[in-house]
Amino acid sequence: GGFAGVGSPCASAPPCEPKTSVVTREASSPSDSFDRLLFSQKVSGSFVDATELAVLLGVSARDIHDKCPAHVSRELWVTALVVVLLQDRYASRKGDWELIEAKARRFLNKALADQHDRLDDLMEQARAVLRACN
Repeated sequence: GGFAGVGSPCASAPPCEPKTSVVTREASSPSDSFDRLLFSQKVSGSFVDATELAVLLGVSARDIHDKCPAHVSRELWVTALVVVLLQDRYASRKGDWELIEAKARRFLNKALADQHDRLDDLMEQARAVLRACN
């Protein structure tokens, strides 16, 4: 079995650890990172680049990729994390992301067609990582 999806699977890893040093861009703010995250959605509905997601979670992009469950593509993993992040931490800005989140969910549903239990598991794993990265 295993998860359906595109890209290569990534290994699972221990819980999030805060970054010891944060590399920031000039004039970058959480709002800028949020906007860049939304604009990084692919035409397919997926998210691949974990850079802005990492900024918003306060971890490195490598941390995000290292926590990817076995047999799950990075594309599915990053997309699931973005969906959970939007729902759990940006509910007050739902008007900004509602259509983007719906498109991401369609991507996940299509990639994991006929595997709804695995989609639920993936979303729970993403939620657990999000909680650990507080």
